[in-house]
Amino acid sequence: MNPIQVQRLKRFSFISIITILAFLAFYFSLDYTYPFVLGYLFAFFLNPMVKFFSRKFRFPNMLSVIVAMIIFFGFIFGVISLVIFFTILGANHLLDVLPGHFQTFAHNLKEFVDGTLYPAIENLNKSFKNINPTPDKALSTYFSFNSSDISRSVISNLQTILKNLPGLFLWIPDAALGILFTMLATFFISNQWDKLFNTWKSIVPGNYFEPIRIVFIDMKKAATGFIRAQLIIVSLTTIVSIIGCFIIGVKNPVTMGLIVGTCDFLPYIGTAICFIPWILFSFITGKTLLGIGLLGLFGVILVQRQLLEPKIIASNMGIDPLATLIVMFVGLKLMGVLGVLFGAIILVVFTTLKEAGILKEIQAYIKGD
Repeated sequence: MNPIQVQRLKRFSFISIITILAFLAFYFSLDYTYPFVLGYLFAFFLNPMVKFFSRKFRFPNMLSVIVAMIIFFGFIFGVISLVIFFTILGANHLLDVLPGHFQTFAHNLKEFVDGTLYPAIENLNKSFKNINPTPDKALSTYFSFNSSDISRSVISNLQTILKNLPGLFLWIPDAALGILFTMLATFFISNQWDKLFNTWKSIVPGNYFEPIRIVFIDMKKAATGFIRAQLIIVSLTTIVSIIGCFIIGVKNPVTMGLIVGTCDFLPYIGTAICFIPWILFSFITGKTLLGIGLLGLFGVILVQRQLLEPKIIASNMGIDPLATLIVMFVGLKLMGVLGVLFGAIILVVFTTLKEAGILKEIQAYIKGD
C-alpha cells in the first residue's frame, strides 16, 4: 500500500470514527437530553408559523410563540385524545358484550361435541372394532365442560387485565415531566430563535454554515413531506374503510371508517388494533359473513398501504421511489416497522448531504484534494 492510500485510509478512518462517536454520544445522552432535542425540533417547525403571526398580525414575538404552540400542541393532543377515546369506547363495549357471547359460543360448542362429534366417534368405533376406545374417553374428558365455566374464566381473565392496568400508568409522572420540559424548551428556543441562530452563525465558519443551513432546510422539507404523506395515507385508509364497511353492511359505516382511519395513526399496530378484535368477535358470535368481509377489507387496506406508501412518501419527501422502496424493505427486515421510519430518515439525510455538497467535501478531504 503506497503512502497516498495510507493517508486516505487514515482520513477515512478518522471520519468514520468521528461519525460513530457522535452517533453514540447522541444516542446514549438522549435519555437526558430528549426534552431539549424535541424542543429544538418543535421550535424549528414552529418558526415559520411564529414569523407568520408576527408579520401578518403584528403580534409580539412571545405572543406569536404562544399562539403557534397552542395550535401545534393542541392538534397533537387532539389526535391522541381521539385515538384514546375510541380505544376506550371499544374496550368498554367489548367488556359489556363478550361474556354473554362467550357463554353462547361455549354452549354451541358443547352442543356440537355432544350432538355431532361424540356420535361420529361412536360410529367409527362400531365400524372399526380394532380401534382403541381410549381416544373416545379422552375426548369425553377433554370436552367435559359447561358454558358457565368458560364465562367465569373469561370474566376472571378480563378482571385480571383490568386490575393490572394501573401498573401501565406508573410511567405517567415521568412522562408528564418530560412533556412539561419539552414544552418549556420549545417555548424558550422559539422565543430566542433569532438570537440562537445568530450565535450559531458566528460560531460556524462561513464556508460550512451555508451547507449546514441547506441541510436543515431540506430536512425540514422532508419531515413536512413525511407528515403530509402520512396524512394522505391515513385519508386513503379512511375512505377505503368507509366504502368497505358500506359494502359489507356494517352499521354506521362512516363512523366505523373514521375509527379505523384514526387507528391508522398508531405506530406498529395501526388498523390491526381495530380489525383483529372485530374479526374475531364476528366469528365467535356466529356472524361468519361479516367476519369474512372484514377480513377481506383488512387485507385490502394492508395491500393498499404497502403498495402506495413508498410512492407517496417518495413523492412528498422528494426522494427516489426505488431507493425508498429498497431502504424501507431493508429496514423492515432488520428492525421491523420501526426500521421503515429509520430507513426513510437515513435516506433523507444521505440525499440532503449529497445535494448540499457535504459528501463531495468529505470525499475531497479523504482523497486529499
